[in-house]
Amino acid sequence: MHPGPHPDTGKLKWHYQFTPHDVHVYDATEPNVLVDAPYKGKDRKLLLHADRNGFFYVLDRTNGQILLARKFVQRLTWASGIGSDGRPQLLSEGPLAVRKQPQLEFNCLQPKDRSLLRHGS
Repeated sequence: MHPGPHPDTGKLKWHYQFTPHDVHVYDATEPNVLVDAPYKGKDRKLLLHADRNGFFYVLDRTNGQILLARKFVQRLTWASGIGSDGRPQLLSEGPLAVRKQPQLEFNCLQPKDRSLLRHGS
C-alpha cells in the first residue's frame, strides 16, 4: 500500500506491505477505507484496511504510521500478531507456519562428483 508519489519530488511518501514475503498468496482485494476521525483524542486522516491475511489495520495516511494492527479472525495460522515495527510475528508451528526456504540441489553432477562439493575438496 502506498499513497503515490509526492507531487513535488516524485518520490514515494511512504509504503506498507501488509503481508511481506507473501508465501500464502494473501493478495488483498479488499478496499481501503479513508476516514477523517479522532484517534486516541487527536484528529487524524486514517486508512482502515481489513486484510485477507486476518489482520485489521489502522494507518495514519499522511505518513504511513501504523496505529493499530489487530487480528480479526478466530483462527489465524501464519502469524501471532504484528510487531511494533509493523512486521508480522511469524508462527513456527502449525499447518501454514512459515518455514525456511528449501535448499535447492542441482542434479547435473554425477553422484561421485556431488560428494566433492559437500567436503570442499
